[in-house]
Amino acid sequence: MNSQEDFIIDKPYTLLPEDKETISKVRGKGLSAKSWSDKELDDFKKNIRDYLREKQNGYCAFCRMEIHEENATAELEHIVNKGSRLDWMFLPQNLVLSCRLCNTSKSTNKSIKNMTVINYPTDGDDFLFVNPYFDRYSEHIEIRNDILYHGISKKGIYTVDKCHLNRMNLTIARAENVIKNSKNGFIGVFLMINNPVYAKVVEDKDKIIKRLHLKERMQQYKAKHSNENER
Repeated sequence: MNSQEDFIIDKPYTLLPEDKETISKVRGKGLSAKSWSDKELDDFKKNIRDYLREKQNGYCAFCRMEIHEENATAELEHIVNKGSRLDWMFLPQNLVLSCRLCNTSKSTNKSIKNMTVINYPTDGDDFLFVNPYFDRYSEHIEIRNDILYHGISKKGIYTVDKCHLNRMNLTIARAENVIKNSKNGFIGVFLMINNPVYAKVVEDKDKIIKRLHLKERMQQYKAKHSNENER
């Protein structure tokens, strides 16, 4: 993990006067979870999305993979689910930028230890998930061989589990990066995917091997080096 991926958001977005006015209007209509979809919030959402994209270096808060805007995959995610705490729906410190799949996986899972508190928590220890406003990602989650996620703290374990970070498509995406960026990287990927140590972690191993053409790559590699040795 590089320093760009291992970011901490040093301060939340500061609401502009026009943001406050818009939020006040939406509140005046009566709050529900559906209030977040109010079209009047579009400019506010754009402002905070642009701010977080810069603060997060373009990476998802949970999987730390780059979010590609051309695929419309960047979503504003509430750390504490908006439906469970309507009063925190518009708090900038409760919002992060997430890829769509992490957002979907995290869903409505419990985010803080005590949901009955009145004020939004200001201590990172109050959160169950790795929180980019408080936590250094690498102190809670290790990405082994830059492919598979492994929690190294209670927060890390909880985040890996509830965000389903070892889902097949994410494993494939990370493995493709390894193959692309390192010579013969497919060998390390093949060995890791087939390592019995990770049998309970790797999801749909056979599909991953097929999608990445790992068997074909290994056969071509062996054939090439076999021919070289015969010369």
